[in-house]
Amino acid sequence: MVRLLSSSFAHVRSTCWVSRESGEAMESPAPTGARSREGIEDLVTHLIPTKPYDRYIDDTVFLDVKEHLNQHPDKLVQRWNEHPRLYTLLRMLGYEDDGQVFKAFDREQIGDVWLPLSDQTLNYFSSIGLSASEFYRTQLHILSKSERMSEQQLLSEVHAHRYILSGRSHFDDIEILGTGGSAEVARVRHKLSGKQFACKRIWRGKSIKEQRDQLVEFEQEVGVLQRISHKHLVSFVASYTDFETFSLILNPVAKDVLKSVIMRQSRERPLPAEDVWTLRRAFGCLATALAYLHEQRVRHKDIKPGNILLTDGRVYLCDFGISRDWSKSEHSTTEGDVLKFTRRYCAPEVFGRDPRNSASDIWSLGCVFLELITVIKGYPIDEMNQFMLRHSADASAQGLWCAQEAMNAWLVKIRSENNNSADDVPLDWITPMIRTDPEDRPKASDVVDMIHKQSAEMPHPDLYIAPCCHRSDSITPIEGVESPTLHEPTFSNVLGIRNVPSSPPRPYLDVVPNRNQSPVIAGRRSPRVADRRRGSRDRSISPTTQSYPKQLDSTDTIPFPMDPIQSPNIAKSTSITSQTIVRFVWIPEISRPSSRKL
Repeated sequence: MVRLLSSSFAHVRSTCWVSRESGEAMESPAPTGARSREGIEDLVTHLIPTKPYDRYIDDTVFLDVKEHLNQHPDKLVQRWNEHPRLYTLLRMLGYEDDGQVFKAFDREQIGDVWLPLSDQTLNYFSSIGLSASEFYRTQLHILSKSERMSEQQLLSEVHAHRYILSGRSHFDDIEILGTGGSAEVARVRHKLSGKQFACKRIWRGKSIKEQRDQLVEFEQEVGVLQRISHKHLVSFVASYTDFETFSLILNPVAKDVLKSVIMRQSRERPLPAEDVWTLRRAFGCLATALAYLHEQRVRHKDIKPGNILLTDGRVYLCDFGISRDWSKSEHSTTEGDVLKFTRRYCAPEVFGRDPRNSASDIWSLGCVFLELITVIKGYPIDEMNQFMLRHSADASAQGLWCAQEAMNAWLVKIRSENNNSADDVPLDWITPMIRTDPEDRPKASDVVDMIHKQSAEMPHPDLYIAPCCHRSDSITPIEGVESPTLHEPTFSNVLGIRNVPSSPPRPYLDVVPNRNQSPVIAGRRSPRVADRRRGSRDRSISPTTQSYPKQLDSTDTIPFPMDPIQSPNIAKSTSITSQTIVRFVWIPEISRPSSRKL
């Protein structure tokens, strides 16, 4: 309990004694712990503002309170140093830090990031004597100053959380980019600067438990974003709490989502050349981003097309709400239940609740790569899904994790007849990434090495690597590049689909690469495919309205409510066996340690 300042004088009087030798009064040598406690409590009491309060309590007060609480000998009081703003507020209201109100807030795990608290939340504490109306009025004084939302401070490198009345006072909504669960992402305009940002809002739940669960992901995402910085990851600008939301301000504002782009591919209306060019370069950029994350000891845990943004030809990995920051741990391995996951893209060990580590991200990225190359080669995702269902006895509807042989069979199916297309190269990267055993998958850095080394052997080395991710080992000397030559498209019946260009469909690409040739000169038109209809299809690019076929219900991130599903014997349901796959799919040699530390 923090005592009043006058108590220190009583303490001095009670510890005086008379020296036997001099007869003079002297101070008793009080125990070090007791004196330390008294001194800290007196200092904290001195720091607590008294009425009449300033309009906004200066942040230096909370920093001082935090420092002194951190030195408090009582561990129960000491841990309030993580929430100096709420601690100060409760003390301003006259509550003692060993009383029922403090204990109730501590029991419900309510801290600074909850502020400001609404009447609905405050009413929960009415039974223990908390005055909701007085709390509501007094908390206005401990909110962030208005200048904290200025352009200069908003864009500063000091990432301090803001506590404000309403985000709408500082940002205008332009459009809603996406929604999911209790969250939404909006394009907003900062009122003072006119600059546009992406705002991810989590609408506060009605109950304390709902808000507590929401804050687990919110604080996790804030912590990760404040620590990382990469050209292919969304960047943190600011975070704030108001009466309605827990919010993040991010850059850049997405113009599209990979999920929407790949789903727009159809036989009737193939993707435009510029989109296909962006998808090709996404291989190197996404692999580089994941390698950086793992180097920073962060597991994303939810890599999927819905969490990959596209803006001006560049890709950005986003949504770190369920990521794992293991920078303070010895390894990235976790065990036990999985709180949230996406069935379609999660690794087998994730769905099976087995020990999992960074290799699970590799599986998920391999699944994304599989969809990317499918679209690049001219196949609609729906067509791949139907193939997977047929060759996995419908198991792929539960997720790609239980259809690995069907996935490998699809890789064989879409490989060009003569294996001479540059778009066959990613098939060699995907194959080791989707191995069932996590130990057999390459590391993210291995994937980056594969992409760079094989790109260096191509006449067009930037086909799968954007200039932003070039390395010295992925750039071919100028004299090694041949002059552009024409390469007419070839059509194959071997894949079981009539009149489908092998890789990629020429009519919508301005460059058709070949393993051993330079890119084709843009502008040359090839004969139009006779049966290609140009009819329109209504395909929304909004991530909120884009619908998947029924079997793709596994693409949303969901809690873990179900028991593991046993994968069927896929070898009996497909005519392509694993031995056949080994003969056709070249798997590059990947150097890895003989044993990987978990």
